[in-house]
Amino acid sequence: MSAGQEIKIQKLKRRHFLGAALVVTFVLLVIYESNVRAFTLWGDKLEDQGERRQVVFAKVHKAASSTVQNVLLRFAMARELDVLLPRKGNHINENGAQINPGALISHQEGKPFDILCNHLVYNAEQIAAYIPRGAFTFGILREPLSQALSALQYYATFYLVKGSLMWHTLRRHGTDPVRGFLNHPEEFCDEKWKTDFCFVDNRMSMDLGFSSTGMYESKRDPTKIRNFIASISRQFDLMLMFEHFDESMVLLRRYLRWQIKDVLYIKVNVAPPQGNNKWNRSRELSPTQRAIFQQWAAVDIALYNYFLAQFLRKIESEDSFNDEVESFKQIRSNVDAFCNSTRGDSNQLLKVSQSRWTDEFSVTKSDCRAMTMSEDEIVQTARSKQLARLASLSR
Repeated sequence: MSAGQEIKIQKLKRRHFLGAALVVTFVLLVIYESNVRAFTLWGDKLEDQGERRQVVFAKVHKAASSTVQNVLLRFAMARELDVLLPRKGNHINENGAQINPGALISHQEGKPFDILCNHLVYNAEQIAAYIPRGAFTFGILREPLSQALSALQYYATFYLVKGSLMWHTLRRHGTDPVRGFLNHPEEFCDEKWKTDFCFVDNRMSMDLGFSSTGMYESKRDPTKIRNFIASISRQFDLMLMFEHFDESMVLLRRYLRWQIKDVLYIKVNVAPPQGNNKWNRSRELSPTQRAIFQQWAAVDIALYNYFLAQFLRKIESEDSFNDEVESFKQIRSNVDAFCNSTRGDSNQLLKVSQSRWTDEFSVTKSDCRAMTMSEDEIVQTARSKQLARLASLSR
């Protein structure tokens, strides 16, 4: 055999080998793809399988999170999904990131939960014991000053404990507690101790897992703050914005592949307007007050600014987004009018026509009732329905 013939044979062998390797690789990919499509335990089906049903919502305080929770619980009840709920009350935890299994609702053994939307301190490792890691994870943030002042009013009005630090501080600043907070926020929380029970000191970041220990030092540590934000950015699929709530709900609908009816809302757990009282006086922060608050809320401010910029980039990149938002606002306006109307009987329907954004659907008075439930009421309703369903399985 000549040298030239031998070279040709070697080339043919290499071609046959590469061809066989490509065939084997393709077959393996097909098998892998088939297995991925078939394997749905502890995870969602693939993107082409429709709406996402495994969802983790990090419910931060005083940022319209109860309204988002209402949306998620209505979705869960309509589809008989399993929600990670506390055995009683509304909170899974607020002081520390550990989830106490004994404080959770009874559940079918070996089966994961689908949705988490009650208050807890976010901890991915703890949550993964109950909900698949592949679940869609999102949260909501609010401009830090308005969030802190809303929390101050709420907890001073409804949860003030006689003899507590805040009780004594509010007595000193009784005529103008907001001015007192803006001038001396440190009087409202003792940062020498863990600030678990303080809801006006970077609480959004704490709800998302930022350590409450050593808060005084932490908020002066830019590296620690950057690392925290980077960690949240990696773990979360989306962060909604209180100040852009309709845009947030439309973006959430798109990410979850839900219908418009699924994300309709009527605001809940909102403080009623009280005129120009001590909490709602129109005020302009002085340069000194602004500097004090920027130092006080350094973690929340950095967190909010980062995710606001990210949120705006996301909606900018969405196709025909503003058109859908305007359509959503119009539908919401019609739903508000229908739900607030006392005319007609309980069987009355509001029909919403098919559009580019939604199939045709109807809103009933029962839907209105669900959308206007208080947080206490809708959590208890979801819990009762879920326990009844569990009991029927054991019969």
